[in-house]
Amino acid sequence: MTAARRQDLYVDLKEVLPQTFGYQSVGVLFKEDMTGNLYWIEGANVKKINLSKENIVELPVNLGLTGIAIENRKTMLFEKGNYDSRYVADIDNVNSLQSVQNVLICPFFNAEG
Repeated sequence: MTAARRQDLYVDLKEVLPQTFGYQSVGVLFKEDMTGNLYWIEGANVKKINLSKENIVELPVNLGLTGIAIENRKTMLFEKGNYDSRYVADIDNVNSLQSVQNVLICPFFNAEG
């Protein structure tokens, strides 16, 4: 998937998921093919920014609740949120919320994994 398509998907998910499921907040992470790290896009209006190292935050794929869901390759709910001992704020809370509960992580994979 090209960077432009990922950017479009990122924007669509950030807008559609809260409306569809009534979520307070949604964090969207992508796995970088070259490094294997996860990344998210930072900026006030991600529809109009040009992706660069300054507005992409990379994180290791094997950390936190997100890493557990990716490793297990399935959707997982963590009801304790930030009180779970495996929770890592930098990866499980990309929106920097004060308190996180009922974390639902849904990893999506393409045909290549």
